[in-house]
Amino acid sequence: MIHLMGFFKAFGLGSFSALSLPISRTSGIWWLIACLLLITALIFRWTVADYWWLPGAVAVLVSQVLIVQYWQDAKFGTLANGILLIACITGFAHHQLESKIHKERSLLIAAQKSLPTLRISDDLPGPVQRWLEFSGVGALQTVQTVYLTQKVRMKSKPGQSGWYQGTADQYFTLDPPAFHWAVELSLNPVLSLSGRDQFSRGQGDMLIKAASILPMVSVRNIPKLNQASMQRYLAEIVWFPWAVQSPNITWTAIDENTVQATMSYQGMSGSGTFSFTNSGEFIRFTALRYKEVDDTAEPVEWIIETRETKKINGINVPVKLSVSWRLEEGIWTWLELEITGLEYNSEIEVK
Repeated sequence: MIHLMGFFKAFGLGSFSALSLPISRTSGIWWLIACLLLITALIFRWTVADYWWLPGAVAVLVSQVLIVQYWQDAKFGTLANGILLIACITGFAHHQLESKIHKERSLLIAAQKSLPTLRISDDLPGPVQRWLEFSGVGALQTVQTVYLTQKVRMKSKPGQSGWYQGTADQYFTLDPPAFHWAVELSLNPVLSLSGRDQFSRGQGDMLIKAASILPMVSVRNIPKLNQASMQRYLAEIVWFPWAVQSPNITWTAIDENTVQATMSYQGMSGSGTFSFTNSGEFIRFTALRYKEVDDTAEPVEWIIETRETKKINGINVPVKLSVSWRLEEGIWTWLELEITGLEYNSEIEVK
């Protein structure tokens, strides 16, 4: 609306004491264009969110050129333009990150192979057989691709009182075993974290950025990370139990409700323990897993526990879970998540 003042004065549509310098009609048109560009950026922000920064950046350029020309009257607009420019830069960076994520996911989906229909084998330990029966997967065709959406609550360090809130979505393929998880996390009303964690071709790759610009975590293809990523994949098959038939996973009964699963892939292996109720409902996964991946890091007990189970698309799956580390000072629950959507196979499009 401030930009409109220059247009109105140029065409004699009003007088404004704040504008002491004369404004030509040509300049008045440019003041109007700056206004329309800002309105366009606002509309794009809510309708084509990935591209709002484009008209916003052009608006900043036009506006600032005009401000320089009418510096005596308009110099304080530079502050507003500076704020908008920072927002446009973060918007562009987020667009670039989203494009990277879309490309990675497209490659992941394109690499998948067909799997035979699941058969509940007598060779599987009893707890796994009961889990498959409880889940209801035996009556459905084996999936190849899984897509889910999540609400997440996260803490960055022990002792933190509040939770960071965010959303995430994730793709899985069964053959080859792979996942791609992307998250948007709000740290405060101004600052957010964006990033992704993926496991593909036996390699882990984690990238987290503040405001989509500043790298907070950037690590890939380190042996400890690769194993930790594979163990994460192993734990998360609770959302697609068809994966029990994978030739990469072996099962060993511990007792009537507990089994150890060992996954071997691309020359490495990792294991974890699944616990179930008598009826076959999944309740807990534990593993010795690397929390850090530097040279001195040692594996720490990693614990996933079910808070609620629900039937989605005909499959009984855990929909609310907590994720914890057993540290020297005690159990630290750093992540709580809720599944808000779950799709299989033909319903999936790369987002």
